[in-house]
Order: sequence, then structure tokens, then C-alpha cells
Amino acid sequence: MINSDDGKESTLFVRKGRRQHFMGVFPFQDYLIQMRLDWDDVRSGDPMLDAQIWTEINGRKKFLRTRGQPWHHTEKKLDEKTGKKLYTFKFRNLTMHLIAKMTMAKTFTADAILVRIAPEAQKALDELDEKVRNLVRKRAIQLSREKEREFDVRLEDVLQAKDELKLQKR
Repeated sequence: MINSDDGKESTLFVRKGRRQHFMGVFPFQDYLIQMRLDWDDVRSGDPMLDAQIWTEINGRKKFLRTRGQPWHHTEKKLDEKTGKKLYTFKFRNLTMHLIAKMTMAKTFTADAILVRIAPEAQKALDELDEKVRNLVRKRAIQLSREKEREFDVRLEDVLQAKDELKLQKR
């Protein structure tokens, strides 16, 4: 979340089982404020910005009522001055213009086998037709393993694989 007034950027966090991204708690006058993007309340494709505001008395939180308060449900709107869509959060004499900066990461797990193909072996593979090349490469890798060279493909493996595949076609 970026505060467009001062350029300060805050990283949001999630809580297990919740469909919200939370900002850290910050103080304002005698209050503590925590804002969150609520993905259960999406309007025009954007999550609602909600806020919880409270005071602490003797270690106990006393929350302000949220119903009907403009600071509790802040919609994202187009700012005519900047042309950007932003949330304008208002509570008492505090006004913040916030921009949600969203990044997504897609993660995946993969198993990989790294194969070293000697330059002369690669040259011999490059001279082959594409269909044949893939078959010869696959067999040459198998041969390198059979010869206990663990994925270290040499020219001799390519030539042997090529000869074996010619015999299979006959």
C-alpha cells in the first residue's frame, strides 16, 4: 500500500483463514488504527478498504463503532487531479490517499535433470532432423547413465544412439 501523500510504502500481510490483507497498526492521537483490504467485499473489481479503530484502556481494546462510519468502508475511486484510482481514508482530521500496489507471484515445483552435452556431441545432434534429434538426444542421455557418467553426454553416446535408432527402423 502506498501513501501517495508522502510516498511511504507499507507491505501488507495475511492472517491464516482470512481473505484480507492487513496493514500494520499505527497510532493517531489517542487511537490505534489498522486498515485492511477486504477481498470478501469487492466493488468494481477492487477490494474494500476497511479500518478498525480503537483505544486501549488498562490493556483492553475498546473499538469504535463501525456501522455507517466513512472510515470503515472506503471505496477506491478515480482522483480527478492525478488520474489515479485511490482510496481516500478519512478519520477525524486525518486524511490519507492510498494506492494499492498489487504484485502476484506464481510458484511451482519442478524436478530437473541437468545434462552436460559436449560441444562435439551437440554439433552432431544439430546436424540431425528435429524429430530424429530428440530421439537420439534422449537415447544418448540414457547411454551416458548406463556408462555411469551421469548425464555427461559425449560424441560416442550420440553416435551409438544414432546407430541404434537406425537398426530399430529396419
